[in-house]
Amino acid sequence: MIPKVSIIMSCYNSERYLAECLDSLINQTFSAMEILITNDGSSDRTGEILAHYQGVDDRISVFNNESNLGLTKNLNAMIKKCRGEFIARMDSDDICRSDRIEKQHDFLSSNKHIGVVGTNCSIIDEHGISKGERKMPESNDAIVRKLIFFNCLNHPTIMIRSSILKNNLYDESFRTSQDWELWLRLSKMNVEMYNIQEPLLEYRVETDYLRKRKTSYRMNELSIKRKYLNDYPFHIWLMSCLPTLALIITPNVLFPVLKKLDPRK
Repeated sequence: MIPKVSIIMSCYNSERYLAECLDSLINQTFSAMEILITNDGSSDRTGEILAHYQGVDDRISVFNNESNLGLTKNLNAMIKKCRGEFIARMDSDDICRSDRIEKQHDFLSSNKHIGVVGTNCSIIDEHGISKGERKMPESNDAIVRKLIFFNCLNHPTIMIRSSILKNNLYDESFRTSQDWELWLRLSKMNVEMYNIQEPLLEYRVETDYLRKRKTSYRMNELSIKRKYLNDYPFHIWLMSCLPTLALIITPNVLFPVLKKLDPRK
């Protein structure tokens, strides 16, 4: 049977949270799906855990890389293998609510004009303790207005029509923020986007995640903004780039302050 939804996920040294993540996928209320997972050259027990789950659930297909190729290349390779009408993303440290895939599948099936649907998400820390909810703008108009300032689609929550994604792969020149570049590109093509206003995923954010994002990560963000800001006046360009520049130059001790200013609340 051809699956209706293809879920794609890339793993690198993911043993700490992987079993909990996979349990949330295989126990979805929606069953007509395939789960494609790339083990991206892990050196821990990731491969062993994936092999166990592949033996338990025949909807899971695992692809093993001898070396680490990075998220963007892995996603594109899996997209080409997807058979579902819709493609959903997942990250190996997050947890899906049991009805996530069903709700997004039903939404896209009922709203033919929408190409991409994300959701709000609950924030949890490395211990699984709730830290609140990340709320995203709902309508396409609100998303497009804010997209140049911040990434307002939670990447591991999205589901997208396969016909769109197969013809518009992630840009492999970006090892990070590749999703943000894709949303901006699709918005220029008038692909409509929407965020379901429910937290259908538990999104894991480690306490010091801002410190771990290297300068190269922020430079990618600036490159993306430069690429799509040509049609905007200078003051919009400045307002868009200032937050990213602030993150590059801010001392580690001030990161908790910046975290409180995150617009995705």
